[in-house]
Amino acid sequence: MPRQYDGVVMFDADNLAHPDFLSEMNNDLCSGARVIQGYIDTKNPEDSWITAAYGISYWYCNRLWQLSRHNLGMANFLGGTGMCFETNLLKEMGWGATSLVEDLEFTMRCVDRGVYPVFNYDAKLFDEKPLTFKASARQRLRWMQGHFTVARRYFFPLLWKSIKERNLVKLDMALYGVNVYIVLLTFLLTAIIWVDQSLLSGPHLDTLYGYMPMWISFLAIAANVFIFLAAMILEKVKSKKVYAYLILFPIYLISWWPITFYAFFTQNNKQWSHTQHTRVVRLEEVQSKQG
Repeated sequence: MPRQYDGVVMFDADNLAHPDFLSEMNNDLCSGARVIQGYIDTKNPEDSWITAAYGISYWYCNRLWQLSRHNLGMANFLGGTGMCFETNLLKEMGWGATSLVEDLEFTMRCVDRGVYPVFNYDAKLFDEKPLTFKASARQRLRWMQGHFTVARRYFFPLLWKSIKERNLVKLDMALYGVNVYIVLLTFLLTAIIWVDQSLLSGPHLDTLYGYMPMWISFLAIAANVFIFLAAMILEKVKSKKVYAYLILFPIYLISWWPITFYAFFTQNNKQWSHTQHTRVVRLEEVQSKQG
């Protein structure tokens, strides 16, 4: 372009950005960061149990995942919106992300080149989440389909580079890339165990699971949910309605398994499934609810 800019910021059309967002991005660019991810919050967490589930997931990711990775000096992941890119970097490497999860793919491309995206906790934006389970499942199916594509393209190259360069960040990114196959394998093994315990178990079958009392399963689920509850407390979430929706949150978590399973067999489907956004919320409303 004829005019020159230091950076390019990417938003979704329905996003609400905190007034300090660009200042925070500018500070990071001045500090030498080349790719920056802002804090993605949910602008409609109280609309349904699904939007609440998204909100809980993003509070967890921002606080206990993205911020932790940032503090450890690891590469952060791009989230599809609220992203800032140094203009010169885009000129050097182009966009080049053609999968259904272009944010994750560009993250992989950056780490492969030795450019590690950073996370800015104070650069907040608010994204609209789907209202229904059907719309959510369609969106997450697209994410998983794209994740399989990215895993195939980048796992082995990044793994080889991490070994060759003794680079922990690239190893971490390679392992995250292949994680979608781990989710798939976990689902298949869990399904086999369920079938075994419900249909095939008997006195002639002597397995580890036969010695486990049922309460251990519920304890594992409770521990999983507690981690998300801890993130909500750390993030000072005040909505009693969202806390109440935690009861349904395990359904959201478990639903990732069949979605990933179906995505494996439809991963070559490159059709973009549009997620409708109809909710009108002003920034003042979001900020007032957050206290």
